[in-house]
Amino acid sequence: MTLCNCNVNCTDQARARGRGTWHDMLRSPFMWLISSSYLLVFLGRTATLDWAQLYLIQDLGHSQYVGRYFAVCACYVTYMYILIT
Repeated sequence: MTLCNCNVNCTDQARARGRGTWHDMLRSPFMWLISSSYLLVFLGRTATLDWAQLYLIQDLGHSQYVGRYFAVCACYVTYMYILIT
């Protein structure tokens, strides 16, 4: 079984069903906005957690266990917030 009819272009069939192609998705400004926003949030969250862990260990004199425990708890809180909302 083939996915496309040989007489009709696959792109035309995808658009007829209300689906876009990968090319359409890559050209979409909305997808670029969502992707870049996600990237910025991810980088900010990662930088904040790494900085906080180093701050706890180096400046406040806590052990590596406490710094790592903070990072793990912060990640779990973030994941639970995402699941709740």
